[in-house]
Amino acid sequence: MTRRNKISTGCHQFLKYANLLFSFIVFLAGGGLLGLGIYILGSDYGAKQVSEVLGTELYLIAAYALIATGGVLLVISMCGCCGVLRESRWLLGSFIFSLSVLVLVLVAAAIIVFVFRGKMEGDVIHSMEVVLIKKYGVDLVHHSDNRVITDFWNWLQRELKCCGVTGNINSTTSWAIYRHSAWYKGFETGKPYVPQSCCNPDGDINICTGITDYNGLPAHGPPFTATMNTNPHLYIRGCYDELVQYVETHAVIIGVSAIAGVVVMLIGLVFSVFLCRRIAPDTFYSAY
Repeated sequence: MTRRNKISTGCHQFLKYANLLFSFIVFLAGGGLLGLGIYILGSDYGAKQVSEVLGTELYLIAAYALIATGGVLLVISMCGCCGVLRESRWLLGSFIFSLSVLVLVLVAAAIIVFVFRGKMEGDVIHSMEVVLIKKYGVDLVHHSDNRVITDFWNWLQRELKCCGVTGNINSTTSWAIYRHSAWYKGFETGKPYVPQSCCNPDGDINICTGITDYNGLPAHGPPFTATMNTNPHLYIRGCYDELVQYVETHAVIIGVSAIAGVVVMLIGLVFSVFLCRRIAPDTFYSAY
């Protein structure tokens, strides 16, 4: 065997193993996305419940998109693996084409979300406000969807230490939104002003909810003035804002992971193209 043939054989083997490794990475990614999508749908506060709280199907659609993307990646990875092992140009070509389309779709989806994020944000906030005002704490015995919404809001407010939808101490849509809700209007005494889930569990719940007379929030305001007392037991920041802050805190990790995923896919596509070009044309027919 000549030196050139040895180099050629070595390159061929390198491309085969590189493609097998890449197919395995795609397989793991597909399994992870599929599992995540199923978990989001099936968890206690899954996509359906969250969509009811948000008043939009975006979260539910995202869960199904994860499942679909994960399933497609699993099929694509197996196609790529079989194409490498059998050295089938047809299978490798299908792998390259499918993965290229998937990358383009993901990039297009990311661009659409980025361009329309402002409108989507406004729609989500408005939907959350409507759901909270009309359904929170309303006839929980006869309306199971209202019970799910109420339980989820209580859980969200406790976990994120927030109250209401958006804004801060002077906002009418954070803690003060409850005074416009059907839940609040159901109390003949006009108290409490906010649910207990808006309160620090280690604080004074009666002062926090306004059951005890108090010269401050939540009985008075907004706006908060210098003559009022602060209420250290009450969460005053809206839950949407807390969610956004959480995402922004992890934005670097999310962004780097997304970019790394695209780069890995592109590198894998390059290896696959080179391997496909090196496979003899007659191998195409031997696959049948």
